[in-house]
Amino acid sequence: AVSVDGFNISGGSSGIEVQRGAIAVIKNTAIQDTGGNGVIVDQFAFAVVTTNTIRNNAGDGVVVREGAAARIGFNTGNELSSIGNVIQMNSRNGITVSGSSSARVVGNDINNNGGDGIRVMGSSQADIADNMIDNNGEAGIFVGQNSVVNLGESTGTSIFDLPNSTNDNNIGVGVECAAGGIAEGRLGTLAGDLGLTSFPAGSGCINDLT
Repeated sequence: AVSVDGFNISGGSSGIEVQRGAIAVIKNTAIQDTGGNGVIVDQFAFAVVTTNTIRNNAGDGVVVREGAAARIGFNTGNELSSIGNVIQMNSRNGITVSGSSSARVVGNDINNNGGDGIRVMGSSQADIADNMIDNNGEAGIFVGQNSVVNLGESTGTSIFDLPNSTNDNNIGVGVECAAGGIAEGRLGTLAGDLGLTSFPAGSGCINDLT
């Protein structure tokens, strides 16, 4: 297990990569201006990512892929308040979860990224609650390729229950679905210039948002 705490990381092909079953805690660190992704968690690894500033990277802010898992914005399920990250101004997505991976994304500020705020695809699953997701270049949240997103819970006021928010519209829609994706929970104030949601007919998507 590795702890990365209090660094300023810039340059290189990517910022931090946790892989091959490793476990890491990444906190209080600035990860910026790299040539690729800010943080990568892959190959069945696990990471807790809190109180970081992840910005201006040429790829995604955070990538969780290849059977990996991550907690982004909190340490344990018993916390009363989030300790989220600022994930902004990355050239592609703020967060990508793909390749049969899972993530719990709670209490982060995800803004001004070039692609989606959060993108979940490739038979993956994400619990996404109490985040501020705004002014991203595409959708606030995208789900597709037989993946599932749970946007908080239908009721409740804990950080794990609360819906997500938008102050400044995302460029696309609030929640976009394609290719058999499923979205559950509360829409909250997620929104975009092109509307609240997009669940096209014939896409196999399921909209269980309230």
